[in-house]
Amino acid sequence: MAIICVDAVKENLPNVIEFVTKKLGENADSKLVFELELICEEVFINICNYAYGENVGKAEIEVITLSGSIVVKFIDSGKNFNPLEMAEPNIHAPLEERNIGGLGIFMTKKLSDTLSYKRTNGKNILTITKNF
Repeated sequence: MAIICVDAVKENLPNVIEFVTKKLGENADSKLVFELELICEEVFINICNYAYGENVGKAEIEVITLSGSIVVKFIDSGKNFNPLEMAEPNIHAPLEERNIGGLGIFMTKKLSDTLSYKRTNGKNILTITKNF
């Protein structure tokens, strides 16, 4: 298992993406890398924007590569938030009738093979698995 802990600020997104995708190795499928980059961007930016309000907090990212999959955990001690409880947006509604937000979580759900959330010891833990 590899772990990185960074300030939850948007400027650290490239470091987070590089840390996670590097664990796939040099011969990783480009589609897998692209999807994992999108997932990391959506989850990390949500932590940056919403977890700590006006304050800067920490985000911890754990990566485990298993035979045939990669597991990424995003951990923060910000506000209690379970993204799996968010209602799915109506992507078929006309644009002017859609609510703002929610597409990033929707996309993360669709791109992940498994997704789980728990709140433990004051920490949000979102676990994402991508098979390859």
